[in-house]
Order: sequence, then C-alpha cells, then structure tokens
Amino acid sequence: MDYIPALLAVAEIRYLKQNPPVDYKRSLSVLVENPRETGQMWENFVSKDLDPKNLLNNAPGGAKFGSLPDFMSNSSWWTGQEREFEQWIFETDTVSLRSSSALGVSVGPEVSDAEFSRQCREAAEAKAAVESKKLENSFNSKKTVLEHKIETQELQVQRYCQQMTTRGVDTALKIGESLFKFATKGRLTGLSSSSSKVRMAADARTRLKEAETVLENYQEDLKTLQANFEAEKQALLDKWLAEADNLTEVKLTPTKQNIRITHFGIGWES
Repeated sequence: MDYIPALLAVAEIRYLKQNPPVDYKRSLSVLVENPRETGQMWENFVSKDLDPKNLLNNAPGGAKFGSLPDFMSNSSWWTGQEREFEQWIFETDTVSLRSSSALGVSVGPEVSDAEFSRQCREAAEAKAAVESKKLENSFNSKKTVLEHKIETQELQVQRYCQQMTTRGVDTALKIGESLFKFATKGRLTGLSSSSSKVRMAADARTRLKEAETVLENYQEDLKTLQANFEAEKQALLDKWLAEADNLTEVKLTPTKQNIRITHFGIGWES
C-alpha cells in the first residue's frame, strides 16, 4: 500500500466563562493533504472522524511511502506551521453553547436538545425542592396549630353532647313528674323547676351547635391550608420549569493559553 505525506495537526481547546458558568473542552483535528509551503487552508481539512487514539505508530508490513517535499524537511517550516495553526484556531474558532443562567446549566454542542432539556428539568426540580422545604416548614407549623385546635374543639363538642343528653333525660323525667302531680292535684312546685331544666337543655343545644360550627370552621381551615400548600408547591415548580425555556446561546472563542497542540507532524495517508 502506498502512503503519501500529509500535515497532521490536533489541538485540545478549552472554553471558559464565569457567567453563565462554562467549562467546555473539545478536540480539533486537521489532516492537510498536499500541504503548501505557505498559507495552509486549515478549514478545508478539518476531520471529524480522526481520533488521535486510533493513529498507528508503526507502518503495516509492505507499506510504501511517498517522498517529502523539500520544505517539509526543514525544522523551521514545522515551527512556523505550528504557530500558524494555533493562530488560525485563535482567530476563527468558536463554539455555540446553550445555557440557562437561572438554573446553572450550560452544555456544549455535543449534548442533544433532549438531554439538555432533561438536565434543565432536573435542575428546576432541585431548585423548587429547596424552596418547597421552607414552604413545608411553615405549613407544618400552621398545620400543628390547627390540628391542636381541632382536637380541643372535638373534646368540647363531646362534652356538650353529653351535657345535652343528660339534661334532656332529666328534663323529660321532671316534666313527667310534674304532669303526674298536676293530674293528681298535687303541688305544682315542680313545674317551675321543669321550666328551668328545659331552658338549660336549650342552652346546651345552642352551645353544642356553636361548638360544632367552630369545629367545622377549623376543619375547613385545615383543608384550605393543605390546598394552598399544594398550590404553592406547584407554583414554585412551574416557576422554575419556566426557567428551562429561558435559554441563551453563548458563542465562545478561546484564548491562546487555552489552546494546546497535542499532535503536530507528518501523517501518512493511504
């Protein structure tokens, strides 16, 4: 197999930004066929499939190699070409990154839109969970107070029920006794006492009704508190999920100190 000389150049480029936070690396590989003595057209020979890890260091058996142009035998030419390669990257290279500053998520072009959306959703849910925890602490405090009021009021309703039941029986017995005395022309002094018992029973019913109303109000307040808590939790999540749609596209260019030439030399191409 015959091999012809080409100019192989590989660089590792790092892109940094503080706001939004970006720290992204990529590799750029170039294999220039029939290189010129001056003025390489680097952009025409960018190779997306060239992986430096797959380069062969030894030629296969029976390989035949073409001759090198005279200028490729000059060490100063190689030094100059490496500088030109680095300068070309510095002047022309750029990457487009998608970023959500509110969620603190930034991704490079190698990340799919679906994966970026997933990362944004996870970040939004995490942000919402932090704020929901504060909301939950406040909710639990108010819930505890209301549950104590409900428990106390339920005991009050039970006492009024017992009182009303007891006084209802006493009143019925007393009225029966009074009617019996009246029928037998007995003394009527018990009737006045019966009237008092009737009023007391009526008062007990009133107190019971009022206590039941207060209890119902407390129970309704607890339902409202729970519903408001769930609605506020959902509103927090919706707020942060909306940030996942608030995206910016950031175009970055490298600084020279963040351009590292990892491979530069002859690449024999079949």
